[in-house]
Amino acid sequence: HEHEHEHEHEHEHEHEHEHEVTVDIGKPVEKKKKAKRSSNIQAVLLHVMGDALGSVAAIIAACLIKYLPPEYDWKYYSDPVCSLLIVIIILNSCIPLFKSVINILLQSAPSEINMKKLGEEILKVPGVEYFHGFHVWQLNEDINVGSIHIICSKESNHQKIMDDVKMLLHKANIHTST
Repeated sequence: HEHEHEHEHEHEHEHEHEHEVTVDIGKPVEKKKKAKRSSNIQAVLLHVMGDALGSVAAIIAACLIKYLPPEYDWKYYSDPVCSLLIVIIILNSCIPLFKSVINILLQSAPSEINMKKLGEEILKVPGVEYFHGFHVWQLNEDINVGSIHIICSKESNHQKIMDDVKMLLHKANIHTST
């Protein structure tokens, strides 16, 4: 049993908007080609790197202690010196990761979003009288979340205002909003 179906669909859509919304929120949010690493993966890699460096340092210190002549008293300091160097290297990598994770846990506003400028742009949307309770925070490394309570003029199209404000937030890299 064999049969064929051919379907062709063409759709043309035209949308008219009362006004075009422009956004100037400070620093532009650039789309990075480089994939951002998860904090979990970064922490695992740091742990593995720490273990590997510790093993290499222990081997170096053991070789120095075993193979250098006894008159070189400083050779006994090679183990603690190697350990301190590894601590410095690991801390240099861990501190930025720690700050990033703390900002997410504390639900801090992302540093790349200029909240004042974004608030000024929201007030420029036709029909917006004022707003309050404007909060933006990081849900994780990739997702910014926002909430705002907007007071609209009575004669305005509330759905249009909501769509325009959501578009402003979206352009500011806030893709989930209430």
